[in-house]
Amino acid sequence: AGVVVKVNSRCFCDGFYGTVRYIGEVPPSNGEWLGIEWDDPTRGKHSGVHEGVQFFTCSKPNSASFVRSKKLHFGYTFQEALEKRYSFKEIDGEKADLVIGECDTSAG
Repeated sequence: AGVVVKVNSRCFCDGFYGTVRYIGEVPPSNGEWLGIEWDDPTRGKHSGVHEGVQFFTCSKPNSASFVRSKKLHFGYTFQEALEKRYSFKEIDGEKADLVIGECDTSAG
C-alpha cells in the first residue's frame, strides 16, 4: 500500500527535503494539499498562512509552501526497499521469497 503520509512525515520534491506540517483543504482551492516546511528555507513561499488563515506554523519564517501529494516523494516501506534493493525475481509468475537468516534446505 506504500508509505502512510501523516503530519511530521518527511518528504522530497525537486531536490529539496521537507516535513509535512499540514494535510487538508486550503480554500478556495479544492482537494487535499500538504503544507510542507522545507529544510532549506529559501524553497518556501510563506509561513503556513494562506489568505490570512494560519494552517500551520514554521520554525523559520517563509520556509513553507502548499504542495499536492502527487508532486512529493515519501520514501519506501521496508518491504518496498527490500524489493528495490534485491530485485526479487519471478519464478513461475510469482515473486520468489526472501529469507533473512538461516534457511533449512534439507528435504523433510
